[in-house]
Amino acid sequence: MKSILFSALSLFSSLCLADDIFVIKKTMNPKNELHYEALVKDCKLIKPTIKPYWVMGEEDGHHEDITKMEQPFFHPRITYISDTETDFSFGAMDKMGSRLPDKNIRVRLEDCKPKAYIEIKGQELQLLEINVKMGLLMSVKSMSVIGVAPNGTRVTHSYSNDR
Repeated sequence: MKSILFSALSLFSSLCLADDIFVIKKTMNPKNELHYEALVKDCKLIKPTIKPYWVMGEEDGHHEDITKMEQPFFHPRITYISDTETDFSFGAMDKMGSRLPDKNIRVRLEDCKPKAYIEIKGQELQLLEINVKMGLLMSVKSMSVIGVAPNGTRVTHSYSNDR
């Protein structure tokens, strides 16, 4: 019995584990959430390091990949990768222009668990959620970045493209 348990634990520890690091919610269909997960195996990030997928909460909660039309806005663009860290951004952040000063999301493994961070106004926040208000023709009208400050307080920074 012990050998079976040990074998099962060994198999489980060598499998690739995926951990959600934050979600994106859009004003259209807010129950459908875009999750970003970091792929980890043996306490190291593996390629592709970041994978987005939809959780279709307006239906039955099943998962779907992002569509080709959504890829320019939400597919991760990796700018740096190592065994324990990766940096990325995505197109919807670019649409905020200079209003969103740092468009780089940093993912670090901490005790083998990935956590996402973004720096805003000189402060690094652990990223929890990004709310995106989409306009016509897949334009980005506004974005709110929600995270946790180093002192544990929840922080929201909002940016608008409205003139």
